[in-house]
Amino acid sequence: MEFYNAYTNYQELQVMGATPVELIRMLYREAVGSVRMGRRFLAAGDVAGRARSLGKAQSIVIELAASLNHAAGGNLAVQLLQIYDYLLTRLAEGQSSQRDQPLEEAERILTTLADAWEQCPDEAELAASPAA
Repeated sequence: MEFYNAYTNYQELQVMGATPVELIRMLYREAVGSVRMGRRFLAAGDVAGRARSLGKAQSIVIELAASLNHAAGGNLAVQLLQIYDYLLTRLAEGQSSQRDQPLEEAERILTTLADAWEQCPDEAELAASPAA
């Protein structure tokens, strides 16, 4: 129990000190991990574990969709919203049909998006770079 509390405290400190870009990166990493675990639970026949993991992934995708800034993001925000909607559909489909293929696709899409966000500079990196 002591290790769990230390880990939880560490996670809270990471979130509290994170920039907005770092928070998005964390959400994507957690979503990918949750889908991956959901797929493992599916393969193992663990219905409760699968439901818990995929429910967490769905909640993260919903949060990502809710955090979109449509005024500043324009067409990109619209396209991301469409991707998030598709991800939610695939996650629900994988959960209800108990098939891996929709979950594998959702994991692949989330991984691609996570990799793209890892390439984005955050505010601290932008502030430290010389003006062009």
